[in-house]
Amino acid sequence: MMTTLSADSTRHAKAVAANMAIALAGLFIALIVVLHAVRPELEPSGHMLSEYALGSLGWLMTSAFYALAASYVGLLILVRSQSCGITGYIGMFFLFLAAIGAAMGGLFPMDPLNTPADQATRSAQLHGVGALLGIPGLLIAATLINWSLSRQPPWRASRGLLRWTTIVLWLTFIAIAVSMVLLISGTVGGNLVVGWQNRWMMVTHVGWVILLARRFQQLEA
Repeated sequence: MMTTLSADSTRHAKAVAANMAIALAGLFIALIVVLHAVRPELEPSGHMLSEYALGSLGWLMTSAFYALAASYVGLLILVRSQSCGITGYIGMFFLFLAAIGAAMGGLFPMDPLNTPADQATRSAQLHGVGALLGIPGLLIAATLINWSLSRQPPWRASRGLLRWTTIVLWLTFIAIAVSMVLLISGTVGGNLVVGWQNRWMMVTHVGWVILLARRFQQLEA
């Protein structure tokens, strides 16, 4: 009887965590869509998503960052329920760092994109720390978690999904990294746009959360 109750409680916790991850990742996307509509002066190609946190409607972007962080936590709970070995646990650690980074992104708004480095505010500096935790952290987490899950019998049918999500995450990360290096170094002058690369990268991040959480739901069905 106790075993049955424990199993039911575990199943319920997984269901809540999966719904949490999917709903909050979806909320992040919805808030970004709303921000594009209500802040048309920030032309997407030339502005980072974080810049939406500036101004009177900044609370929308702040809320989006918090939703993103919470979706990572929901996924973390799901992955924790799966026996993943040492690789999976390392991946979970980086996913936890990514959640902290996303929360810091909401707590500490950035400066406008072209603000000189010597004029950066403390908030912008901490926002940068959050980005360093959140972006590489999510990439490492996804790589290790996907690899670990692919070795588990229930996930064998999902190996293609896990492989391709890892590849796409790396490609979008490389695209934004190269763009930022070129922009900061002045190699291409001021004409390089980074906004779309930034947006596609974040879409892949939340897409990974939704796809993985949805797969957990299917395995529990």
